[in-house]
Amino acid sequence: MTATTYTLERCLGRGGYGEVYLATRRTPSGLVHRVAVKMLRADLTRPVLGLRRMRDEARLLAALEHPVIVRVLELTRLDGRVAIVMEHLEGVDVAEFGRSSRLLPRRVLLDVISDVAHALDRAWNAPAPLTGEPLRLVHRDIKPANLRITVNGTVKLLDFGIARSDTLDLEAQTYSGHFAMTPGYAAPESFLSAEQTHATDIFALTATLFRLWTGTKLFEKRTVAEQATLAIAQRPFDRFIESRLATVDGPESLKTLLRNGLAWSGPRRPTGVELQQTLEPMIEGLPAPGLRRWARDLELPPVRDARGSLVGLTLTEEAHVAVEDEPEVIAASATTVLHRSSSASPEPSRWSLASIALPLVLVLALGFGLGVFALILGVIGVFFG
Repeated sequence: MTATTYTLERCLGRGGYGEVYLATRRTPSGLVHRVAVKMLRADLTRPVLGLRRMRDEARLLAALEHPVIVRVLELTRLDGRVAIVMEHLEGVDVAEFGRSSRLLPRRVLLDVISDVAHALDRAWNAPAPLTGEPLRLVHRDIKPANLRITVNGTVKLLDFGIARSDTLDLEAQTYSGHFAMTPGYAAPESFLSAEQTHATDIFALTATLFRLWTGTKLFEKRTVAEQATLAIAQRPFDRFIESRLATVDGPESLKTLLRNGLAWSGPRRPTGVELQQTLEPMIEGLPAPGLRRWARDLELPPVRDARGSLVGLTLTEEAHVAVEDEPEVIAASATTVLHRSSSASPEPSRWSLASIALPLVLVLALGFGLGVFALILGVIGVFFG
């Protein structure tokens, strides 16, 4: 063997622009180990943007060193297809514990939130590798499905595909005119096209805590348009949050933490370190087990393979080849066996929803004529943006 190969065994999941595969990596020196390989999806409407987002994600992960943040091993090309090679994390997504019938033990949950809060603070304040300036990295998609508890007793933050940084030279963060968010966990400023900062991630993490503590979504039974309407003004938003806090079965200290983390104004929210410091005495007052001990007996859910067009293939790494935008790279990265991918779901857009939701709010706030005009522009943005 003269080159490193990757045998793609299962498709672990599909995201906005990529498919993640469990793979066996074999090196010319005889090392064999399992990794996760993220490949560009075949059904993207904009493969160039997807390719650039992949490169951005790899650069962001490479710039971060934290035990909670998934570790990237390589950005490479496998038989012409661009791929991110990452550590394989055996475990369970926290989203499995988002129902009232199956919740995490309280101490385990607060351990998870505390660890992620510290990681988010590190992502915002850590020095960039080359310049030493703060990274100012915002994940922008914190939610239960992007947190994984591993069998080793750690929590990992996944999917930096729509993250942004004010310091790193990224390609795709200004390439799309859409809003980057997942409705249900998005802070008010995400709907208002305001600057997204560390506080935006803190809001999403606090909304995640609400979901995992109560078993219900913060914006339960609220449409995206209704959520956007609430985002416009502080008083209606604060009243809504208070109504939701009234449903929380927990100590007043927890409700205060939730109230602060879900503040309408970003500057009123705590930093990641402040959130972690608030959680520490709460965690110490709860009975064992904590996260690490609880994970020893973690039962993994049955494997649910996603539909992946590359399962079963063995791909060869192209050594010392730059991952650029050449037409042949884009074509190879976005092309698979067509008869296996033609029935795949269309490319999801986590941020396009706001292109319609926000104009709907304008219908109410600014009058019918201007609002309908904005709605038309939003629809055009979804289909042609």
